[in-house]
Order: sequence, then C-alpha cells, then structure tokens
Amino acid sequence: MLAVDGKALRGTRHHTATGRAMHLLAVTDTRTLAVLGQVEVDGKSNEITAFVPLLHPLDLTDTVITVDGHGRTEKRSIKVCSVAIGSGLLFPLAAQAICITRKVRPRAGGRWKTVTVYAVTSLAPHQARPADLAAWIRAHWQIEALHHIRDVTYREDASQVRTGSGPAVMAALRNLAIGILKFCGWTNIAKANRRHAQDPGRCLATLGIT
Repeated sequence: MLAVDGKALRGTRHHTATGRAMHLLAVTDTRTLAVLGQVEVDGKSNEITAFVPLLHPLDLTDTVITVDGHGRTEKRSIKVCSVAIGSGLLFPLAAQAICITRKVRPRAGGRWKTVTVYAVTSLAPHQARPADLAAWIRAHWQIEALHHIRDVTYREDASQVRTGSGPAVMAALRNLAIGILKFCGWTNIAKANRRHAQDPGRCLATLGIT
C-alpha cells in the first residue's frame, strides 16, 4: 500500500519570494516507510495536479493508493455505500463513498471531540469491504509517523538550509536515512542515530560497505 501526502518545510517560509514555506508531496510505502518519490508543489492547492506525475514512474499493479486531499485517543466508525458511475460526484471514477466518524480526546484528558471525514474509492464493494477500507485509511497515517520523525528527531523545521533546492535535497536525504534504518530493523530512529554517531564505522556496516 502506498500513501501520498504533503509536508511543509516551515523553516523555509522566510526565505521564499512568496513568504510561504516550501511544500513537498511524497509517496510512501506504508509498510516500510520508504519514500519512493518526492516533488515540490506550490502548497496544498497544487497537490492534486502533481499526483499523477509523482506516481507515473512507479509500478502500481495491484497496489492500493491512499491520499489525504498525535498524541490522542480515537474511536472510529465507518459507513460505506456504493456509488453509481455518472452519479454526479466530483470524482467520476468513484465506486464507493465512505463516511468515517472519529471521536478524539487528548491522552492527557479533556473532552471528546467528534470529527466526520468523507472519502471515496475507485474500488468496488467486492474489491474493498468496509473492514479493508478502515484498515487502509488507518494505514495511511503511517506517513504522519514519518513526518513526526523528520520534525522531532531531525528537527527539520529548524534547519538552516533554506534556499534553492537545498531544503528538498535535505528532506530526501532524511527520508533515505530513515528508510535505511527502518529496513535494517530499527524501530527507534533517534536511538539508531545515537548508536551510529558513536562509531562512524557502524554507518558503513549498516550500508553493507566493508
């Protein structure tokens, strides 16, 4: 399963002509957190137009793709209904419409907040049951785990690399480092970084260089 989502590099907003942060759209393997592609887009409004070019180089045979157009506790329910082709929706290939109700509360306590989210899929009911859709939608948020690592462990938003293609290149290198460490079995990236920093030779061993 692949998830597509955008991320703003907030540290760049004071060094762009528009005053807006550089925005990167990436496609991620939700199982490994490996980033398979990344492009710069002009903010959230341009993510849709970049969607197809981003996925074009990839083999998408039998692949489920999700796209989004914390310290909290959630309770979720899902309702699904079939959609007739040509029913007038903005998404002409939609086969099912989905309604997800989330009840969210901070883990530290507080009041529950109810959030309703709507989605569509091109998969027919025999291809995607409600349980499948719920699992895929939940898995999509794995890409947020990747963003969290970049923000917290690598302090991406505080990076002083802010001009030209530098921010996008550094984001790609962070993605690559995280992907390699995940592939090698590390679940705590901060711990993995500390371990490798103690002995540079460990970096070569991790990369299979002897």
